[in-house]
Amino acid sequence: MRLLLRLRQSLRLSKLTTTLIVCDLFLLPVLLYSESEHGHNNKRSVTELRSLVDQLNSARLTDALQYIRNLNASHSQSFYKKTNRAQPKLDLVVSIPTVSRSGHSKLGYLTQTAVMFDRLLKKDNHFGGKMMFICNTDQTPNAHWDAALLKDYLPYTQLFGSSTSEGVPLLENVSNYRKGHANKYAQETSDYMFCLETALRYKSKYILMAEDDALPREELLTTLYYLLRKQEGLSSSEETRKRRPFFLIKLYYPERWLGYANEFPRIVELVGIVAFGWGLFALLFSFCWRRTYCETVIVATLGGACFLLLSLLLGRQKIMELRRISSHLYLVRTAPDCCTPAILYRTGSVNKLINYLSQGTYDSTRPLDIAIAEYSRASNQSSLYMEPNLFRHIGMYSSLGKGPKDPSYFLFH
Repeated sequence: MRLLLRLRQSLRLSKLTTTLIVCDLFLLPVLLYSESEHGHNNKRSVTELRSLVDQLNSARLTDALQYIRNLNASHSQSFYKKTNRAQPKLDLVVSIPTVSRSGHSKLGYLTQTAVMFDRLLKKDNHFGGKMMFICNTDQTPNAHWDAALLKDYLPYTQLFGSSTSEGVPLLENVSNYRKGHANKYAQETSDYMFCLETALRYKSKYILMAEDDALPREELLTTLYYLLRKQEGLSSSEETRKRRPFFLIKLYYPERWLGYANEFPRIVELVGIVAFGWGLFALLFSFCWRRTYCETVIVATLGGACFLLLSLLLGRQKIMELRRISSHLYLVRTAPDCCTPAILYRTGSVNKLINYLSQGTYDSTRPLDIAIAEYSRASNQSSLYMEPNLFRHIGMYSSLGKGPKDPSYFLFH
């Protein structure tokens, strides 16, 4: 009798072990790949990583230049002219503020960004009227290599000089933006205001301000359309009209700050992952091996712990990538103060924002993103951001004259 009981317990233990081994074998390759990739990058020197980032950037630039060479300049310009004339009020205007990077003139950030927007806008079927323009704020505009290359192919305006494409609005008070500024943050804010006010003249429902090193992802416009329809509606739903309208939505936030942290929303995410793992293991164990309630709970708890450990080792950034499966799975949350690479504005409050920014003082403690966040709080307006990001930041070399950034943040194709 004792022998039978021992055999039975042994059989139960082997089934328990088998369940865990099968699940671990399923999850282990994902973990090993992530860790090997991370370890491989850690073994490389900063110089090697920068060289690799430059190679990846050159490959993207080559592809963008090939696109430009195949583009008919007059046909490309006429696409935007017809759109502007056919739609008295647009749905979306994309403004790309740009300035040359001292000592790094042939990086081609603007070319990559503008070409990607051109591709997306010309094949988009969601937004009605849409427009884009390059906003060159360089004090010597013709010395900005990218902008000089693109101005014949895409709508273009510049702060200094008078080279502006047909259909792009001209500002009467441009002299206010041309005056000198005390520091680089004040200059950056002034340039941003010029491009934002120019976009405002189109009388569009939304303005997307995308810096020249913010590369849009393929799913940008599709996801953005469903987001806007959900938030306040391009539709005429009464339910969406009753919602409090947002002021802005940030479409990029640095990946290194998107990990798990001691913050309530992210702790809730971890609890959800544990609950999912618990339920999955409980279902698998009870379905495959009909055992007691106690045994099922033990296996499910171990499974939940396994999912928790795996999530922490992989990192939240990789887990969030699963949300790209559908445009409806993206998260919308209250926006942090940082940053400005890609921001979507509702035009209703943009004039007030410009007035607020024009009255501020800017130094190392109050750059543009902090000033925008201050306005949002002062005016009690809703500022949001999306996860995962709809843009990639490709600017390892800053336009503010700072040294190269950590190259590990720019390793993508």
